[in-house]
Amino acid sequence: MQEFLVFLFESTIPKVKHRAGLFMGSHPSHEFAPQRIFKAWHDRFPKSVPHLHSTIISLAWTRSPYSRAIKSSTTAEHPRPREIARNLSGERSIHLGVFTTSPNEYRKKQARKTLKTKVKTPTEPDEWDETAGGPEEDADSFVGESGGFWKDMGFARNATFALVFVFGIMAFTRDTGANVFPMILGLFLEIGGTSSRILATLSSAGACVSITAIERLKKILSEDAVAHAKRLFIKNSMIHATNAAVIALSDAVYTAENLEAKQKLRGKRAAATGADIIPTDEDKEKMYSSFVGIVMTLIIAYCPGNEEWKERDEMLKAAEDTMASDRPLQPKKSDARPAGVFDVNEGSKKGIIEMLESLQEFTGVDKEQWSSKARIIVGDWLTSNNIRGARRDRMDDVTPMERLEYVEELSALWHFALNATHMIMRLHFGDSVLDPGSLAKHKGLLNRIWDAEKSNYADAKALIRHSLIARILYQVMLKKDIRRWAYLAKWRPTLAELEGFSREFVSDFTEARNIQTAKNINDDYYAL
Repeated sequence: MQEFLVFLFESTIPKVKHRAGLFMGSHPSHEFAPQRIFKAWHDRFPKSVPHLHSTIISLAWTRSPYSRAIKSSTTAEHPRPREIARNLSGERSIHLGVFTTSPNEYRKKQARKTLKTKVKTPTEPDEWDETAGGPEEDADSFVGESGGFWKDMGFARNATFALVFVFGIMAFTRDTGANVFPMILGLFLEIGGTSSRILATLSSAGACVSITAIERLKKILSEDAVAHAKRLFIKNSMIHATNAAVIALSDAVYTAENLEAKQKLRGKRAAATGADIIPTDEDKEKMYSSFVGIVMTLIIAYCPGNEEWKERDEMLKAAEDTMASDRPLQPKKSDARPAGVFDVNEGSKKGIIEMLESLQEFTGVDKEQWSSKARIIVGDWLTSNNIRGARRDRMDDVTPMERLEYVEELSALWHFALNATHMIMRLHFGDSVLDPGSLAKHKGLLNRIWDAEKSNYADAKALIRHSLIARILYQVMLKKDIRRWAYLAKWRPTLAELEGFSREFVSDFTEARNIQTAKNINDDYYAL
């Protein structure tokens, strides 16, 4: 066999030499014939694999030219990254591949035991069976265009990554200007939260650049991002968006625009007493019946097992009838015109004056006519407070327009509810440790993470409502001697029983005499 093969490839006979040349030739449309022979040797004769590798490596080491230089900077003219690594690394890549895949003494013993026993036993996958990206099912993303060549060579990871890492360290250690790979690696390590000691160690080993270089790179990237940011206008600008709308009053309240009548009432607030704002007996009855209706409605809506109540619809209608109507007037269609957005900051006294002047200019009315009638300005508490402060500072000005006499500031309806919610949070928040029934304790039990000092309307209102429902249902359990929550679902109240409990609950927790009794016996929890 050896003499025959030597004759074929060393013969000087023209026809034999021509046939051997065709066999060794490389054609794009045909398979490279020597590769097939080499693969057959490699697969069918495993004991000869080390000799094959050593022979090929020694020949490649002595005959491969390494004087090729890259003369073009065009990426399209360069081969793929894997081909660049193979061509430039030459026999070093092959030598490292053979070195890492050669079996050690432990693997040789395991191979001999396997041949002796000839028993295939399943083994648990260990970290050596993983791919470069993690689990085995993710291996396809790291195989590449030519397939998992590194698996056939015996690698447990994609050796290209390891070789790039090693060559990057060697190049950076030799020349700090070749820092593309160490710079990128150091940046990602620093962004990922790697400690300064680890970065310093890796920098000393040449794996990445220093921390100073990383911070300098981050600064450069930030400056470039700002410099290359594109805007419609070259200059930076910001507007103070204040939205406004104009609502016309109906004829029924036309007298509200009478500025002279408004001026006659000025100063009489100083003569007011507490009796002017104390609710009357009629107001008390309406509030009491409304509280009873609210308690009944909450029990009907949130008590467990309420879907089994036979008279549930009748109870709900009775609760709604108990509450006083909040619409004594028939609604009328209003004439509202949006005024758009004004570039004015109305969050200060100076800003609110500019906002009022902008509204006057928007309407097209001159200043004398604008200030001749009372203009109702509806806003939040800050708007009203700024108007009062600006009027106080301008009380000695020359014209009604400048003195802001025409402005009648009012709070929006929703802002009354906002102020009431904030008042409850400030007065009744309590302490979660000392008071187990406080809003603070309920906030913790419900895992509400918002700041109680700066609570918004929706979160605070939801907590107050949730706490009130819990207190009402807990009082039901105490009054009916129900010890467990599951037993409460079996409660079947009648309309009279439900109304009686609601009236008792409102009487116990809203009347001043009961609160004073609790204070006298130092029961602050009950009083709050």
